[in-house]
Amino acid sequence: MDEVGPEDFANQAESIRNNEVIHFLAARGYSIVNNSIFDLAGVPSTVDEPLVPTKTKLITQRTLINYITRDMGSWFEMHFADPTNRVARIYRTNVQLLAQAIEESRRTTSKPRFVYTHLMMPHAPYLFDSLQRKRDPGIVAREYEFISTGPYLGYLPYTNARIRELIAAIKKNTGGKAVIIFMSDHGFRYTQDKSIDLKNVYFNHNTIYFPDRDYRLFYDSITSVNEFRVIFNKLFNQNIPLLKDSVIFSTESNQHATLSKIQ
Repeated sequence: MDEVGPEDFANQAESIRNNEVIHFLAARGYSIVNNSIFDLAGVPSTVDEPLVPTKTKLITQRTLINYITRDMGSWFEMHFADPTNRVARIYRTNVQLLAQAIEESRRTTSKPRFVYTHLMMPHAPYLFDSLQRKRDPGIVAREYEFISTGPYLGYLPYTNARIRELIAAIKKNTGGKAVIIFMSDHGFRYTQDKSIDLKNVYFNHNTIYFPDRDYRLFYDSITSVNEFRVIFNKLFNQNIPLLKDSVIFSTESNQHATLSKIQ
């Protein structure tokens, strides 16, 4: 395993910004709509960046205040910061991104569009309980240090309801003519159980809707590295070769982060 530092986050942020999917679609006349915390080439993010160290965070991450926050952890947060502000910001960001995605599906344009929406759910913070009631922000903020499966599972009903509403709205507003790609970038990965099989961290959500309902090119246990290769082969009659299905696993601690590849 190799240590992961700010340069790695910077490289990944650049990979997202300058990704091949966007270039492929733009070359075929698609306009790109960015409803995410990440910048895309020519289409910067319009929302805050509450979770990942991108943009200015890649610089501030190297400052003294960041090292103090990282190494003194919860003590510093308890005495000098209000972590509930971050929780509130993430909630507002999710609400904003959902509203923008639904509003975009109502628009009619002369050009085809690729609408990228990245939600921070059921990612921590776990804002709602199993009855879809808003949880106490202070409790939610304190869970960052010791995250367990209970709050995560409790957050799933709220997340599932919002996703169903989003997909139903897209299908209704587009008359069922839009391709819908619902996929996660990882599964539940925060646990103090060191015996967990890392492969379980990437049992991702992955559902595709094609207007013609032809899913023959997809296969069981496909990983994200081949998702758009299969989609482009179907929709654009490409012959893009598939890669060996694999994932990259990274984990961060107060002292360092590690990176490993799982086939």
